[in-house]
Amino acid sequence: MQMKQNTVQSFFDVEKYPDEFLQIHTNSITIPATYKNEWDDDFGARGWKLDIGIGNPDLIATNRQTGGLIPTSIFVHDILDHFVSGFGVTDHRSEAMALIQLYLRTGSDPRPDYEQMVKEDIIKGIVDGDMLSYFLPDNLLEILPAQITQKPDSQIIQFLIEQVGEAELFNQLMGQLYRLGNMGKKHARVSWKKCKLDYHKRKEIGLMIQDSLAIIDIEAESGGIDLLHAAIHISNSQCSFNAKTNNKQVL
Repeated sequence: MQMKQNTVQSFFDVEKYPDEFLQIHTNSITIPATYKNEWDDDFGARGWKLDIGIGNPDLIATNRQTGGLIPTSIFVHDILDHFVSGFGVTDHRSEAMALIQLYLRTGSDPRPDYEQMVKEDIIKGIVDGDMLSYFLPDNLLEILPAQITQKPDSQIIQFLIEQVGEAELFNQLMGQLYRLGNMGKKHARVSWKKCKLDYHKRKEIGLMIQDSLAIIDIEAESGGIDLLHAAIHISNSQCSFNAKTNNKQVL
């Protein structure tokens, strides 16, 4: 069996974030974020990024748009279910944990996203942020011969398909995502407490952020603003975006 090794950090201590990315106050937090009409990255999307994520080539800017039955946007998901919860952003393990937080906050079933992660990436041997040997459940690792563990991840997956069948492997990988997702519950609660936010009010806090985001995002889009720097102030009872462009107050 190959020794497990994680390659990207998935758990973060929110109290150790640098001040330029998070300020924790007595009863609130401030999170810096940046808006661009078109980001100069591989995606070129219009929208917002938390400043801590700027420079991450896999992070796509998002805006006020919501999807399906979820009343809050992906940007709110990035803020609350990833950042405030103390998780990473673009690796599969962090997303698995953040999707459980999204489910607990909004009731959104993580299964469709988990299925997409398995079908598009994991069952092909692509695990963002982890070595495959660190990501797989123990019962699958136990059937891997030593010589197979030295092979590329795609060959490891092919060996597992030959041993247990693709359908069963799919089910086991889905089960692993649920297990990993639920492993983040305690860390999320602790992180929210460190941020002086009431974990039991995360639904209400998410809606407050969404309302404030909608106002500033509409103003930025309709006004043709190219660049905004914002300080997002969040407490248990209110949220506001303090936004400036060229040192001029916008909201």
